[in-house]
Amino acid sequence: MYSNFRSSQTANNVAWRLNYCWRVFATGSSFLLFGVGGASIATVIALLLLLIPAKILCRKVAMRYCLSLAFKIYIHILRFLGLLTFEIQNIERIKPTGQLVIANHPSLLDVVFLISLIRNADCIVKSALWNHPLTALPVRVAGYVRNVPERLLEESVSSLAQGNSLIVFPEGTRSRPNRQLSFLRGAANIALSGNKNITPIVICCEPITLLKDQKWYDVPEYPPHYHIRVLPEIGLGEVVEQGVPQCKAARQLTRHMEGLFETERMDASLA
Repeated sequence: MYSNFRSSQTANNVAWRLNYCWRVFATGSSFLLFGVGGASIATVIALLLLLIPAKILCRKVAMRYCLSLAFKIYIHILRFLGLLTFEIQNIERIKPTGQLVIANHPSLLDVVFLISLIRNADCIVKSALWNHPLTALPVRVAGYVRNVPERLLEESVSSLAQGNSLIVFPEGTRSRPNRQLSFLRGAANIALSGNKNITPIVICCEPITLLKDQKWYDVPEYPPHYHIRVLPEIGLGEVVEQGVPQCKAARQLTRHMEGLFETERMDASLA
């Protein structure tokens, strides 16, 4: 009886180690696929779009649609390889255009998930991506907002005014585990300046993975599960006092969003 138990335990340990090694290998391969293969394909698509006579707006929409489709395929490849699972709640709350989407940022894959869900998504990208040989052309053809402080607010509001959906991570970087959320006021100022209600999307990942400064091969003990919830729209009039200066209104809105996201994260961890 005891020997049978030991044999079963040994077999389980071997199976876990084999699965772990497979996930390390598959993670490395998927990063290579995304970083080199995906970026190269996106560059080729961008070049083809530039060769086709079309208005700039049409190229932007086509490029964003291609990136959204590519990210959706990539997410399903990761699930097929056993690297993650995911569920998305209330996806019907995502509109085709014109939404200001605010999301927390626990993992490197958050932007991949969100762009895969929003076909014509604009987003704020680091200046480094505008100059990197593998990403410069797709990012520019897609017309993403460049993260240049002196122009960021104006270009973000302009994007919303054109009917685009804009994705903003108000933390400014990936979340630190076991720390309370701390939002910058940029997202609130974009909402107030553009007079746009906010669509909050809460992203939870368990176990946590792909954190800032974490090595790609440092995979968790078992595949992470992403739980993505689209919450009801936040009306500015429901949160911000009438007639207050924008600096005060931005503080009020930022505190409200921090409390909302923190509560939703806690509820998810207890579920």
